[in-house]
This record gives sequence, structure tokens and C-alpha cells, in this order.
Amino acid sequence: MEIIRMRSLSSQRWEDIKPYLDDYLLGLQSFSFSHKFELDSGGYTTLKVTKYPDHVRLKDMLDIYTHTFCQAMAEYLIEHFEQEYIHHLIKSEYGFTDEQERDFIYSCCHQELFLHDKHKGRDEWKVAKRKNNVYKKLIEVARDGDPFNLEGILRFRLTEYTEDLCQTIEYAINELVVEQDYREFIHILRQFLTAQNPKIAFIHLYHVEDKQFIFYNEEGVPLTEETINGILENWVDPSVHHDDIMMSTLISIAPKRLIVHTHQPQHNIVQTLKHIFQHRMSICTKCQDCLEWKNTEENRGNKSGLVKR
Repeated sequence: MEIIRMRSLSSQRWEDIKPYLDDYLLGLQSFSFSHKFELDSGGYTTLKVTKYPDHVRLKDMLDIYTHTFCQAMAEYLIEHFEQEYIHHLIKSEYGFTDEQERDFIYSCCHQELFLHDKHKGRDEWKVAKRKNNVYKKLIEVARDGDPFNLEGILRFRLTEYTEDLCQTIEYAINELVVEQDYREFIHILRQFLTAQNPKIAFIHLYHVEDKQFIFYNEEGVPLTEETINGILENWVDPSVHHDDIMMSTLISIAPKRLIVHTHQPQHNIVQTLKHIFQHRMSICTKCQDCLEWKNTEENRGNKSGLVKR
């Protein structure tokens, strides 16, 4: 008995889909169900049931196979086909020909579609929800009795799904633009840093809190606000935002050696400094100075060149 017909599958597409179908349909065999796939002269691949238990009604058998088939296809679409489809959209619909740019965009898409927002591990609830949405649409197609045509289903029946993918791609493209702007920003600061003569050869930068930093020289003497202001007054635009003062100070000092003492080595500001200063900079997370300076600052307050960024 015919259950589902799939239209015009290439041999490669069928090789990709069949393991998912086999995985889902295999469990039915232990309950005395049997099935086979047939390819006819018209190019249709048909799922046919050859045997099912006597106590199972025909309608129930059809429902069992239809639901199982649609679950397998939803699994295939999300876990396998989607990667290929997104790459196709990035290149064909959005016109990105550079491989590195396409890879960056896809990586952002994968993160949004599969990974948890916080710990970046796979978010099974998010993935399961997307599979269920696709599954419900595939059930509608199957109940209408239409042959499964993957291209037609994507274009006309899974419109919400494809629109979500396009929105995700557009978000990723925006992230690419931000990343490119960031790289250009880093490049300009590196060039400026290279052109500067060091005003202080060695700087310790203590990361107090999220966006608070204290400057020390090589002897461990804190830089005063007067010293910092004197360094900055010759080149910082009066309209500069207070957020840029810490970065401007370091670029202006242009130390040959910079040690950033922090308990948050992956902090955005710390990583930006690492990208700018490169081999000049190292990160310290647990030296004795860190502990001593922290205790000293708790007693000293903000009189030692504390800069809020």
C-alpha cells in the first residue's frame, strides 16, 4: 500500500535522506510492520507498506507511517539539508562570493539556530521547537495527498521557516559588517600605535571591575589623574566620549610592554587591547600584585588614576 510519494530526488539527495527515514522507520519493524521504497519510471520514490499487524486499523497504520515519515523528514531538513540550503541562500540570494565571508555568515547563523544564547552549547529545546514547526507543516502536505517535492515545499508550504532563515542570514550579515568595521578599527589603532614613541615603556593595567581600570608604571606606582590628563591633552579631541579615555590613554602612552591584570581575561575590552597591542601585551590573572593592588585600592579609593570606561 502506497503511503508517500517523493518527486524527482537525485541519487545524492536520496542517499542523504534515506538514513533518516531508515532510522525512524526501523522501530516499526519490531511491531510487525514492513515497508519498502520503490523508484518508478516517472522518477517518483514511493514508500509502500507491505505488512502491518491485523489488529491495527488501516487508518491508524496510515497515520503511524505518515507521522513517522514526517518526523524523519523534519530531522533531515534541520540537521542536514539546512546547512546546504543556508549556504545556497548566502551565495545565490545575497550575492556573497567570498568564501571567508560566507563561512562567517554561516557560523553566525548556526549559532543563532542551534546554540544556547549564554553557554554556547547546543540548545536542544530551540532545535526541537524548530523541528516540530517543520514537522507540523509536513503533516499538512502529507494529509493533502500531494507528492513530496522538496523545492516546492520550501517555496510554498514552509514559507515561515524560510523567512526565519532569511532573517537569521540578514542578522548574520549585519554581524559581518560589524566584524569588518571592528577589524578596520583595530588596524587603524595598530598603525597609530606603531607610529607613536613610547611615553612610558612599561605599563601595568589593573582591571578593577567590569569597566574600571587603574594604570601603574613599571615600579608599581599608580599614574595620577594629572599624569593621564597631561598625556591626553595634546591629541584627544575635546568632544571625545568618556568611554574612549582608557583606550586613548594606552594608545597615547604606546608602551613597549603592557601587562593587563584581570580576573576576566575574555572580557571584550581586554580582548580588544590584546588585538591592538598583540605581542606587546600579556594577561595576568592571579599574580600576587593583583591581590595586593586590589587590597590597596579598597583602602585608597579612587585617588590613583582610576579610569572608568
